[in-house]
Amino acid sequence: MFCTKCGYKNIAEALYCQECGTSLAHKIEPLLTTDDCKRQKELAELNKPQVAIGSGQEQNSGQEPWPKSVQHSNFIVKHWNGNYSLGISYWIIGCLLSAPLNIFIRILEENGGAEGAGYLMTGAVIIIMAIWQTVGIWKSASKHVGRGGKKFWAITVKIVVAFQIIFGFLLPLG
Repeated sequence: MFCTKCGYKNIAEALYCQECGTSLAHKIEPLLTTDDCKRQKELAELNKPQVAIGSGQEQNSGQEPWPKSVQHSNFIVKHWNGNYSLGISYWIIGCLLSAPLNIFIRILEENGGAEGAGYLMTGAVIIIMAIWQTVGIWKSASKHVGRGGKKFWAITVKIVVAFQIIFGFLLPLG
């Protein structure tokens, strides 16, 4: 089902658009007969805007431009907005992406750690990455039920993320 506000292609069972959050109205439309389909096609052809060749407004090879649902944002923005599934956000981005960073931190600790600007740079990268991962996972969990996922998993992941914030970030500061 396409969102009427932003054009994003959502799953048929979604209650809200996973791109912009607009409520999706589920209407049951009557089946069209063959004659109705032909009439709609004829009307669509008649209502097509006429564009003069060479005006710079014609479409490439008669195809429509890509709809918004096909356009892709970059990996970082897509995760930050919670547009990956909960499984990808939590397991791939949250867990697997953290492993190389944790290995790097352990290597630094074993070799005496970073000093001066290197120490600040390493800390800044870790904090930025942790915030990015946490926000993306939280937003993905918030959209999980709207995508047809189970509420249990969305709540469970939010609880785990809350514990991560409390015990991973806040308690070490105190």
